[in-house]
Amino acid sequence: MDNICHTLAGWALSEAGLKKRTPLGAAALLVAANVADVDGLAYLKGTLAALSFRRGPTHGIVATALWPFLVTGLLLAWDRAVRRRREPGAPPPRPGQLLLLSTIGVLSHPLLDLLNTYGVRLLSPFSDRWFYGDALFIVDPWMWLLLGAGALFSRRADRRRVAGAGRPARLGLSFAAAYAVLMLVGGRVVARRTAEEAASRGMAVESVLAAPMPVTPVRRLLVVHEGPSYALGEWNALGHPQVRFRSDTVPQQSAPGLVREAEASDAGRRFLTWARYPIFERPPDGSLLIRDARYIGRGLSWATVTIPASH
Repeated sequence: MDNICHTLAGWALSEAGLKKRTPLGAAALLVAANVADVDGLAYLKGTLAALSFRRGPTHGIVATALWPFLVTGLLLAWDRAVRRRREPGAPPPRPGQLLLLSTIGVLSHPLLDLLNTYGVRLLSPFSDRWFYGDALFIVDPWMWLLLGAGALFSRRADRRRVAGAGRPARLGLSFAAAYAVLMLVGGRVVARRTAEEAASRGMAVESVLAAPMPVTPVRRLLVVHEGPSYALGEWNALGHPQVRFRSDTVPQQSAPGLVREAEASDAGRRFLTWARYPIFERPPDGSLLIRDARYIGRGLSWATVTIPASH
């Protein structure tokens, strides 16, 4: 998910009552909920560098185990160097509780990222295998609303010292979790029904992606992998029929020679570490164009790489 969602998740957890466990509790949750995305610095070296590195080492099991200790250590150091000097009488944070809250915040990050079609490499650095939830679009305003509204109402209630101030945040977290589960299960149901519909039309279905679309939970982008090509379409819960396929198909053309040619170049190798439904095309100039069918319907240029003919 985007960092707004990660931040709102940390804030909602904080306002739900966890911040009261120790001074700097809120800071621990907010920082820990975002720390894994330090790998975003890879964009400084370009999109391809980011695609091949992001949601890997900083999101994997080793980093997830180490981040809570690092966040706790940094907060304790900041407390001694800055906070306690500014406020000598302030109660010190409880290291054990800071570690607990940092762990909760850190775990929330890959859990949310797992809900996207982009995926996350949970076993990194031991394996580059991607895991996908295909439940939520990477920027989901409904998650913002549920988490943000709950946290905001709890924050206001806490300032007024209202009893049960954490209840709105807990409700927001509960509704957000229920929404995510509903979208997760719904995606599986749509994929299964799409596979059945595609099979009834004579398609040799290998796999189906029912990708969430921005803002509209009732619609999904469909990618049916049928051997040498991808059939694209859309599912609309309110449509008749619900499953509609485009009249054209996208040739995959993943002949071994093209794959070897792509992997022989740094750009192709980096792109293929991330691509889930790669499409190989040979433009007239002799170059090799690689796209990913997950994003072809949205026209996102970042999901494309061109390898010059000289390679």
